[in-house]
Amino acid sequence: MEYQEMMRGLLFAVLSALIASSVITGCAAVRDMHQKFIESLRQPGENMERGPEETLQYYPSCTEQSMPPLFETEVVPEHILPGKEINLRLRYSTCLSAASASQKGKILRTVFYKNNAIFRDRTEYEFKPGTWTVDAFIKVPDNAVPGGYVVESVIIYRDSSLKKKNSFEVRAVQEDK
Repeated sequence: MEYQEMMRGLLFAVLSALIASSVITGCAAVRDMHQKFIESLRQPGENMERGPEETLQYYPSCTEQSMPPLFETEVVPEHILPGKEINLRLRYSTCLSAASASQKGKILRTVFYKNNAIFRDRTEYEFKPGTWTVDAFIKVPDNAVPGGYVVESVIIYRDSSLKKKNSFEVRAVQEDK
């Protein structure tokens, strides 16, 4: 019993220290650390999250006729220094059955600074049955101007296209010291 009480006390002390450091350094610093950790776990390329049958169960209203695919994007980290990379994660779910063939399409990525396109990428892609993530890493140039940037992701699938936007901020080097 004494050991359990000691472990509870230790756990309480660690949690108290984490909460105190969050308050002192601000929630933004904790969020930035969390996003860098998430980014470190990701690799470029595609990964299946759910198979076709599981996707159909997860999205009950999903049918092959309810195209285009479900689609979302995420950029991490939200704050970055020049010369580092952002991770752009695209997640899509198609309602195709496992027996259906994949569908050819495209993924377009554009980075904007003050409404000017500064980076473009176009990938021919086969959208497969199920739920998939596609991770890409985009290097922020060493001479990038501090400020807000927008990443526009477009998927072109069958006869339609879908667009999502995310933002990130490039910080001046001296801001992070």
